[in-house]
Amino acid sequence: MSGKTLRIALASLAHPRTIVEGLEKIEAALKYAASRRAGSFAFPKPTSRACAGRICPCLPPDRKVQEHALRTVRGLAREHGLAADVGIEDALPWTD
Repeated sequence: MSGKTLRIALASLAHPRTIVEGLEKIEAALKYAASRRAGSFAFPKPTSRACAGRICPCLPPDRKVQEHALRTVRGLAREHGLAADVGIEDALPWTD
């Protein structure tokens, strides 16, 4: 490497009660990581699944919710200058 440092932020967020709350928690985590000069951010699977519509085991994943959440997280990451690894794609089997 040419003397540059890449800061990678990791977060384990408290389980949200709603999709909106999950996205708010993700936004707050991305803001904090950006303020600490992280360049990349990774969320563990429980966060990904909450974002994807798996708030509890009794609720099936919802592809439309997943796509909306992914677009939202992508925009937030771009806004804060971060690469974000959310892993939504493994939370629901794709049929395309």
